[in-house]
Amino acid sequence: MAAHGHPALAFSWCGAPGAPADVIDVPLERACVAFDFLKNETGERPFCLLGFSRGAEQALLLASRIAKVNGVAVHAVTNRIQPGFSWRWEPYGSEPNQPKASAWTYGGTALKTGTRIRLDGFKGSLLLSHGIQDEVWPIEIAYDLHKTLVGDGVRVTTFYQQEKHVLTWQGRFNFLEELIRWSESLG
Repeated sequence: MAAHGHPALAFSWCGAPGAPADVIDVPLERACVAFDFLKNETGERPFCLLGFSRGAEQALLLASRIAKVNGVAVHAVTNRIQPGFSWRWEPYGSEPNQPKASAWTYGGTALKTGTRIRLDGFKGSLLLSHGIQDEVWPIEIAYDLHKTLVGDGVRVTTFYQQEKHVLTWQGRFNFLEELIRWSESLG
């Protein structure tokens, strides 16, 4: 994105120094530090989020709670808040006594697992990408999310391709081209 004139900043919300080790009780507010830094560096340019899989889930949750976001681009996202998990629980769900952890918090409160993701009040634009052959979250989830968000008044651009949850190199290239076209429409 930076090569196309868009300010870009990657930040780690899990598994990095200073971040939670697992996807358990990750505070959404952690991203605000990165947002503030980017805004201070770039001024009032359109501000967008990009996320894949659990990062896509986080991006939608942030857009629904933080007014600073002008656009969101996501790939392989779910339509409901998923439970937290630890990398030590491999494979996930295999241990009968695993705690039913929350993945996200906001304002110090855990977000309820299973809650439908909505973007009430979001006035930006959304690029929704999903692999038709996604083996983690079936394409029907993306269709449902699209229907819900359009019903909430969100401008949604969809991009579906013959891909799985993790994109092939060609799929990444196709997504990047679509992402650039979409971002240019934001002004």
